[in-house]
Amino acid sequence: MPAPLLAGGVTFVVTPLCRSLALKLGMVDQPGGRKQHGEPVPMLGGLAVFAGLLVVWYGAYGVPTNLPHILLFLSVPGALVVGAWDDIRSLRTHTKVGWQVACVAVAVASIALSLPAVTATHWAQLLLCGAFLVGAMNLINFADTYDGLCVLTCAGLAAVMGVLTEGVQNTAVHWAMVGACLGFLPWNLSRRHRTFLGDGGSLMLGLLIGYLALETIWELRGSPDPEGGPLWPLPLLLLGVPILDGAVVTLHRHMAGRPVTVGARDHLSHRLDAAGLPPRLMVLVLAVATTAFAATALLYTAAPAGEGWLVLAGALTLWAGGLVVALRSPIYSGRS
Repeated sequence: MPAPLLAGGVTFVVTPLCRSLALKLGMVDQPGGRKQHGEPVPMLGGLAVFAGLLVVWYGAYGVPTNLPHILLFLSVPGALVVGAWDDIRSLRTHTKVGWQVACVAVAVASIALSLPAVTATHWAQLLLCGAFLVGAMNLINFADTYDGLCVLTCAGLAAVMGVLTEGVQNTAVHWAMVGACLGFLPWNLSRRHRTFLGDGGSLMLGLLIGYLALETIWELRGSPDPEGGPLWPLPLLLLGVPILDGAVVTLHRHMAGRPVTVGARDHLSHRLDAAGLPPRLMVLVLAVATTAFAATALLYTAAPAGEGWLVLAGALTLWAGGLVVALRSPIYSGRS
């Protein structure tokens, strides 16, 4: 069975079980404050997505037997546990980030152990990888503002990376993520049986998205295809819109004199909502825009040698324009 169908089917079937478990454990998101739902919603959807990914992961790679693979395998459910813990206990920011760093350290250790030798240059690169992974976890977590947005964002990004590395590496996990996210989508959008990913699901997906973005560089490095330029911009192109969202939020809160860590309705999604787009349409527009911007990575790698900078310059211009427009747009203040 194709990876997307298998992962999607497993996730779709397992989600109601996870929903029931969340209700029994009291893992529900209560309404109130900035939240837009009017009833308690179970938050263990990330476990169902992980179940769909796990089935395909096991089928593609089997049980991990060497230490690098074991560490990488452990880091993913580790992120799920950290997020679920935050869902239950509402961890302080420094505690939450500390545990995120611990999960990322395990993933980075798996990279370090796969190298024949670790030089000073490698240590610097590993630190950058770690910082990028922590950033990716939180950027994808940022995207979980409206029903369906986070899973559609991750499905689109995983699909682009799957196409980008097709024929270069085993892309089963990429397409499994597409399937698992889409398998969860109906439950995330359901009015009667609505289920949230929770921080566990969004942090786990963020770690995987970040790791796959980095892996894209490592795999394409050995590709015989001509390159339009150096490969280091690829993760930035792939996560361009999530990075834009993070930049808009950070700059807006800084200019308003508010702590960056205190939540507010000032994300790109909230601004599109404030502009009058219906929530479902807004989610679709933002998910498509995220995928389309990520697809510039395909243009970048397909450009003739030495001409990738034209694609990069165009993408950066578009990104900067989006930043200016977003910062000048009104923030969400509730629907009348």
